[in-house]
Amino acid sequence: VWDLHRRRALFRIGARQAFDSTGTHGPVDSIAVAPSNGFIAAAVRRSRQSTVTRLHLWTINGAHVATAGVPSQLESLVFTSGPEGLSRNVLMGGLSDGTLRVWDAWDLASVAAYNQHKTAISAIWISPDNSSFFSGDAAGNVLQWTRQKAAR
Repeated sequence: VWDLHRRRALFRIGARQAFDSTGTHGPVDSIAVAPSNGFIAAAVRRSRQSTVTRLHLWTINGAHVATAGVPSQLESLVFTSGPEGLSRNVLMGGLSDGTLRVWDAWDLASVAAYNQHKTAISAIWISPDNSSFFSGDAAGNVLQWTRQKAAR
């Protein structure tokens, strides 16, 4: 974590211990920071050859919060940005197998999984009001997703 004003590193979060106590790990494929509380999520693979990923969540102060196993490589991550206490924020991840996964932003509990893409999801964008989002894949497809509203 960097202090950009002073241009210096403040501290490191535990990506080196992402897989085991020996520090064996592969690349960090994606990082996202929650706009609402500063939580940091990182997708770390076991090795460059592996597609097995662990998703880690830390507080802005570097305290480890949760870990979730992911069976496929995470290509992209993004948090929703609703006001804490008034909405349930989630972390969305695009996987190399075309799955879009959704986790609770506080503890990485699985919320949903969607399989509309046929290739790796390389990008996700969420609208500022969290009412819709877009996902793009390696084949050049872009899907728009909207929140279902109950009929009145």
